[in-house]
Amino acid sequence: MKFYISILIFMTIGIAQLSFSGEPIGVSGKVNEEIQTIVLSRVDVEYLLSEDELSPNLPYRFGYDILVDIGTKNQGTWTVLENGDRVWHLKIHSEDALSINLIYDFFHIPKGGKFFLYSEDQSQILGAFSENNHKSHLGFSTGLIFSDTIILEYYEPHDVNFPGEINISSVIHGYKDISSRGYGD
Repeated sequence: MKFYISILIFMTIGIAQLSFSGEPIGVSGKVNEEIQTIVLSRVDVEYLLSEDELSPNLPYRFGYDILVDIGTKNQGTWTVLENGDRVWHLKIHSEDALSINLIYDFFHIPKGGKFFLYSEDQSQILGAFSENNHKSHLGFSTGLIFSDTIILEYYEPHDVNFPGEINISSVIHGYKDISSRGYGD
């Protein structure tokens, strides 16, 4: 049941997400340090496909919900830039995923903070997400990155009013190709 709930949450929240212009520092090459990589447990795609086939009347499922507790306070690599600004990076790898998207149980960043997600080859970039993306429930979700490895980047100016916090509660391992599906499919 949790798998279908995640898809509903993604579909209702993810479609209307706003992002703002900007380029991640990691893409520009200004941060060259090694970043922490989290490798998720292997997903049994054959089992999921057979389960989907046995349940044709349930809502369409494209991904498997992996529960996690990953965030700026407990994982990742922080880098302090020369001017005192900070950048947090984290790489997430889910073997053989066709796509990855994230559900956050906490997303609260200060004015000036910018959050990005991008594929390892940098061919797909989502963001910047900012304080304008705050929800009253403090949750958030981001769209699909069509890769089995994604990089998260949070930039925080040195003069913010409070330290930002981002925490991921679910990583959705996409095991069906939905890149050609349209809205409402």
